[in-house]
Amino acid sequence: MKRLIALMLVLAFSLGLTACSQVSANDLMKDVPAKAVDVLPDMDAGAAAAADFGVRLFKNSMEEGKNTLISPLSVLYALAMTTNGADGETLAQMEQVLGMDVDNLNSYMLAYLDLLPESKDYKMSLANSIWFKDDPNFAVEQSFLQTNADYYGAGA
Repeated sequence: MKRLIALMLVLAFSLGLTACSQVSANDLMKDVPAKAVDVLPDMDAGAAAAADFGVRLFKNSMEEGKNTLISPLSVLYALAMTTNGADGETLAQMEQVLGMDVDNLNSYMLAYLDLLPESKDYKMSLANSIWFKDDPNFAVEQSFLQTNADYYGAGA
């Protein structure tokens, strides 16, 4: 379990690093408009799972004598988007670590985003995008792009 959490952390942080190192990129989302989806009315189960994930993330990232800064929300958000591309055993493991199945995870994250505070003077939002390296052996599926557009408004 610790190895999977560590692997997921590396993946989440490498997505951010990859984004910083790109010189140019093709917009994979240019023909993928977000569709309206229902917002989860009851957030209690998702909030409990997200809090549990955050606590476990902190516990597993602590090293004696080191001061580490981690944003559980950022990691959860990146992994939630990534989970939409998982299948089989990988999907099952990600759902176990994140504490909910992918459909509930997507609904919870959309509901969370909809509840971020805003007024006429400010709007709080989360940065979100997915980055891929061009590789002829790697295909990005349309359903992955669509789900991330619908629930996260993510660019790719």
